[in-house]
Amino acid sequence: MSKHHTVIGDLILDRFVYGSANRVSAEAPTLVLDVEDEIDMLGGAYNVAAHICNLEHTCDFISVSGNNFGLVMSSFTDSFHPNCKETLYFETARTTTVKTRLISKYKGTHLLRVDRETIQPIRTKNEDNIIRSSSDSLKNKTNDIILVDYKKGVVTDNLAETIITNANRENIPVYVDTKRDNLDCFEGATIVKPNKYEFEKIKLRYAPHSDMEDACYTICSSLSIQKLVITAGNEGIYAFDLDAGLVHCTAEKVEVKELSGAGDSVLAVLSYCLSEGYDFKQSVIYANKLAGKFISSGIQYRAKKEDLFCEGI
Repeated sequence: MSKHHTVIGDLILDRFVYGSANRVSAEAPTLVLDVEDEIDMLGGAYNVAAHICNLEHTCDFISVSGNNFGLVMSSFTDSFHPNCKETLYFETARTTTVKTRLISKYKGTHLLRVDRETIQPIRTKNEDNIIRSSSDSLKNKTNDIILVDYKKGVVTDNLAETIITNANRENIPVYVDTKRDNLDCFEGATIVKPNKYEFEKIKLRYAPHSDMEDACYTICSSLSIQKLVITAGNEGIYAFDLDAGLVHCTAEKVEVKELSGAGDSVLAVLSYCLSEGYDFKQSVIYANKLAGKFISSGIQYRAKKEDLFCEGI
């Protein structure tokens, strides 16, 4: 029987503009990008859902879209994944985040990123709508709830606290990826997954004079968080469990094509593997392996079973 997941978080349109940057503007001392290709990808929290669905599980995706929803969807070349049921609430005073990256095809060098967005908490009405939708998922025995918080306003403090409380009551795990350094609203979560830069800011708040393992212990024990997963780029992944301590999975050396979204692939694979019955350490190993595949494949890659369970893991 296929496992089911619920992903809640910020919807983002990732726009990648590729070209050659071989000359300098006569109007200002800046490079000119001669555009050769443009790719639009529905991203943010949806990245997590898309990876899970491509691994043949089903998913509820719940988010809020703004007044540029038509632009976002007309720019998106594919529909939502067939395994994904999307529930989108709307706010006319809000602009869905559009991240436009200008990239030189020479070694994939990022020249500039332009963001267009509204960063503010969603309306109370939509907060209530999302909580109600998540409660429906809990009633339908979702395998887990995944909160993807890019700090754009969908995952409010009250929303996070209420969903985690409701999920704990039903013994449903909650996995969190957040850009914020204050984790108080995620108290009681099963797993929190920052990257290393984000973890250093969290550490400064909760355990400024501790090493990584002691800081992880302080954070988890004080906030009743069971596990931390820290993605660290070319260092791999550090994973902490209150019972087993800290383990380090080193990253394979790969040719880097794109880093944007690698953390989303890690969270998706963790959710997938844990729901399939793999233990925490093995799930982290699989997630680390898949992150390397994503980085070396590029932005349009989605997790595949044949890559996840290939030889060498």
